[in-house]
Amino acid sequence: MKHVVFYAHRRGDLVLCDELRRNFMNMKPRNFLIVDEHNALWQKFGSDTKTWLPFFEFYADPIAHATRYCKFVIATSQLHQFKLPSGYVFSIQYVKPLSREEFEIWERLDDYPKIFRDNESTVVDLTGFVPGMIAELIGMSRSFPNLSFGEVAARFYEECYADMQIVHSEYIKSLTHEVDKKQLYDGLHKLFRGRETPAITLFDGAYRDRGLLIAMNDGSLQFYNSIACDILYESFSNYYVTKERILELSKRFKESQMADADGGEF
Repeated sequence: MKHVVFYAHRRGDLVLCDELRRNFMNMKPRNFLIVDEHNALWQKFGSDTKTWLPFFEFYADPIAHATRYCKFVIATSQLHQFKLPSGYVFSIQYVKPLSREEFEIWERLDDYPKIFRDNESTVVDLTGFVPGMIAELIGMSRSFPNLSFGEVAARFYEECYADMQIVHSEYIKSLTHEVDKKQLYDGLHKLFRGRETPAITLFDGAYRDRGLLIAMNDGSLQFYNSIACDILYESFSNYYVTKERILELSKRFKESQMADADGGEF
């Protein structure tokens, strides 16, 4: 069927595209045409949906073509950006971190490394249950079979930290107004305290779509993993805590000067 779709694309045959969709609709029960964030099945067409063949649009149109048997879904993490025309907006589904139950199912698979089961807490800490991060950590372990798990974990941390730090630095540089920076760090303060959920709009176009924070279904935010948490906390400390401390010391110094001038003691 995939090759027939390619044929329809080369021909630019809308009638054939429509007929293909009709055939899919008859494949009961419900079926999905899924495009993952790496576009593995349809990578020939790239990540720009404007270049995709009309066949996809027959699935994507939520009004004219939606049926109980036939759906088009783009499954992606918030880290990945698809260029979506308006017709595809309602078809995108963000992939969330795994639940504990889903992660344990993965752990029980035969090809899941035993050394990862033995170091579960470190795996969870480094990846935050994000499937892509877990797969990347496993891939690194297989690429360096002579390294211990601790050495692989340290290497993974360093490489991810460097890449994610660039994302953070670029965003901070884009905040040219001090008010914007303060709003950002005030939002992070709420996250670190864990008592309030900051307005997600503070992070639109920045962290929640670029691998540092994840927007959950309930509207809350969580850190992508411990690496992202470390990066943001270090930055938060440098800006907020240190700045606060300097102001405090400055205030005490001025008070001591006033006390000396009055003949008092500090």
